[in-house]
Amino acid sequence: MEERPVRLGVRQSIVFVTGVSVCAICHCHGCAVVWDESEEDRGYMSWKHDKDDDRPLSAAPVDLVAIDLDGTLLRSDGSICFSAAQAILEAVEKGVKIVLCSGRAPRSMMKIYDALGLKTVLIAHNGALVFDPILNTTLEHETMPGALARQVIEVARSVEPTVAAAVEVNGHCYTDTVRKKPKAAATMATSYALGGGVVDHVAPPPAADMQHPAGSLFDVLDLPVTKVMFVGTSDVLGGIQMSLQAKLADKVGFSFSDLRLLQVVRGGVDKATALEKVAARYGVPRQGVMAIGDAPNDMGMLGWAGLGVAMQNAWEEVRRAAHFVCPTNDDAGVAQALRKYALTR
Repeated sequence: MEERPVRLGVRQSIVFVTGVSVCAICHCHGCAVVWDESEEDRGYMSWKHDKDDDRPLSAAPVDLVAIDLDGTLLRSDGSICFSAAQAILEAVEKGVKIVLCSGRAPRSMMKIYDALGLKTVLIAHNGALVFDPILNTTLEHETMPGALARQVIEVARSVEPTVAAAVEVNGHCYTDTVRKKPKAAATMATSYALGGGVVDHVAPPPAADMQHPAGSLFDVLDLPVTKVMFVGTSDVLGGIQMSLQAKLADKVGFSFSDLRLLQVVRGGVDKATALEKVAARYGVPRQGVMAIGDAPNDMGMLGWAGLGVAMQNAWEEVRRAAHFVCPTNDDAGVAQALRKYALTR
């Protein structure tokens, strides 16, 4: 079945600028959240259910929707289409809980959260943190010991001594990597994951010296660490991941939301486990949860939710993990998913 997306002919746009700071890792500037009513939503309903998938499809009404940001709710230019914002508003008015679920830090999710007028909790750092912006309270925080974070960095830099690294500690993102020129391969997703454009610096270590001199990342690991991040080519990050898996086994978990960004959290941390806790907090059973995402770090929650929806632009393994595939993030996929399941059932 095909449905034409909602057409909104009003020529108007609302812009929320998230900041102009420059990320020390990728030199990306802050982007803008744009609701552009003048642009038609491209694409039509393209729902595909894998007939070989033997998981039961929930018939329960959708009471909670977990939505990833980069590559899912946000278009390629970092904006939100008006129809997605409108569908979210209608879902909220109907009583559906909309939960933003991202690898980003809460500080880089708040402009989007506020622009959408949400009142729910946030799932941040790939499930390591559940935060309530209304109460300004951390509800869940799954951290790794500083000693383990040190091991992660040591292993990574034994593979590639100059790999760009950052750590999230106590609500701050720290890096010892300074780049004077922007990298063409850098993305807004990387910028936000590494602190929303705001990154604190410590002195860079010698390229081939692992003696941890004063001013290195190891000086900020006295407190528990939320996650460790590495930015580089897919080949370099793949080698780092393989080495970490071989040496640290179940102690750490990995997630890719972008080919150039490897995020490392404590073992067992995942968006799915955080979503399960959030759903329980709101009294919503698994069958009443819908999750929408595009990247490997979304696979857990797509598999756990009663209804898992992948974007057409999602990684192949993510599309295979979902019950359905909706149009791309540039074709109002989230809006159409909400209308098909959260607003009509």
